[in-house]
Amino acid sequence: MATALSNSDTLEEIADWGRTKEPWLRHFWVLKNGVPSVETFLRVFRALDAKQFEAAFRRWVAGVVGALRGSAAVDE
Repeated sequence: MATALSNSDTLEEIADWGRTKEPWLRHFWVLKNGVPSVETFLRVFRALDAKQFEAAFRRWVAGVVGALRGSAAVDE
């Protein structure tokens, strides 16, 4: 998600973003072998069932939106 918000459109850009942000990412994940390679991202995305991924992603977004509802201030 963070890579999409950073305008990363290709697997190469996703992997590059991960390598650039690796120190920050290590605050959230154990990256025992570093950031995954382009080939690893490709294998993972190929293995995902698109419909199941979309359903899970929609549930995640709904949860995030629900958690943030009423807590974000918008300046005019």
